Amino acid sequence: MEITQLDQELKAKKIRSCYLLVGGESHLILTAQNLITKTILQDSKESPDRFDASQTRLHTILDSLKTPSFLTPWRLVLVEEASEFKKKDWEELAQFLKTPLQKATLILVAETLSATALKQLGALVSVVECKKLYPRQVASWLNMEVKNLGLALSREAAKFLVDSVGTDLGALSQALEKLFLSGSKKGLIQLEDVETVVANTAQRNVFELTNAIGEKKPQAAVGILENILDQGEEPLKALALISRHFRLLARAQDILAKTGGENSPDFARQLKVHPFFAKDYARQARTFKKGRWQNRFERLQACDRALKSSRLKPQFVLEKLIWDLCAD
Repeated sequence: MEITQLDQELKAKKIRSCYLLVGGESHLILTAQNLITKTILQDSKESPDRFDASQTRLHTILDSLKTPSFLTPWRLVLVEEASEFKKKDWEELAQFLKTPLQKATLILVAETLSATALKQLGALVSVVECKKLYPRQVASWLNMEVKNLGLALSREAAKFLVDSVGTDLGALSQALEKLFLSGSKKGLIQLEDVETVVANTAQRNVFELTNAIGEKKPQAAVGILENILDQGEEPLKALALISRHFRLLARAQDILAKTGGENSPDFARQLKVHPFFAKDYARQARTFKKGRWQNRFERLQACDRALKSSRLKPQFVLEKLIWDLCAD
């Protein structure tokens, strides 16, 4: 299961006997541990019994699981480096888990795990994938984190946050913490909240630039471009972001024709964005005539060549591109 599914299960008070957290995304592993610990130990100041599989015999871990907790109603045991278990350990653990645990939960953490170990455990454990998220999965994780802070996040704010900070979960988590501590403790986090707390002006303007062009607002786009260049943004970087935006719009238009609309689950999946963001791309894609994408990409390439070799001012070259794209 994914981290968001784990969150939903725990909120429904569905607690498993054994969780296996597998993957190399350390922030997801920590998040999963915290979700399970908070649900099981609740407001208790106690923490799980921790073991390292590379330094602890399995029978010691199992004895801990079988020992009733006198401080909390539920025993929680966390084992790191579970990939260090030997074949006989997995066999013994699988046999142990066949008998339902009484008010006890085991968390196993491993960056990777052999197919043999997974086969032996089978349905006895709940596997939580903690590998690096695809960009389209980040929005779901972001929504989960925001809700767990007791907040809500507008679509525009979420899109801008990811565009500004990137898809690194640690960096996004820090950004959310800043928003929480800044006073956004109730209600909906809006775009201006993210702009104020997280993003610098150059990043905000780049975000606004691509959207202004996508919505065919050339005057607004030219004004934003001027601000970007005045703040020291590289012209080629601005062009790269415009090009990326148009590649997404071209793909969106093609997918819309095949799927029948952005409400189809296939639309966001094929565009490789979360449904949270899909409607924005669909709306902008509809404003551009079909069959002219090759011409638009040739203009983008010509602009790239001009920025690298022409004596014309970069601002003039980019402004001409903006007017041409918006008029097409």
